[in-house]
Amino acid sequence: MKDIVYYYGRRGQDVQSHTAANIRQYGKYIKENIKEMAMHRKMALDALDKKLVYLIIEWKINYRLNKFQLEKNIQVPEFRSSKNRLPINY
Repeated sequence: MKDIVYYYGRRGQDVQSHTAANIRQYGKYIKENIKEMAMHRKMALDALDKKLVYLIIEWKINYRLNKFQLEKNIQVPEFRSSKNRLPINY
C-alpha cells in the first residue's frame, strides 16, 4: 500500500509518526515485561524447589522416627520443620 500523504497533509504525517513511535515504545515495554515475567517465574520455581526439598527432608526424618518407634516400641514426637510453615515469597 502506498502512503498518500497529501490527503491528510502535515497532520496526517504527525499522526503517522506518533503512531509509529507508540508502536516502538510498546514493543520495548513488551520485551521488558517478558524479561520480568521470566525472572519471576524462575524465582517462583526456585522457591517451590526449596519447599519441596524441605518436605522431602521432613518426610525422611519422620519415616526414620517411625521405623525407630516400631523397632524399640516407644513413642517419639513427630518432627515438624518450621521452614515448611513459611509462605512462598515471590
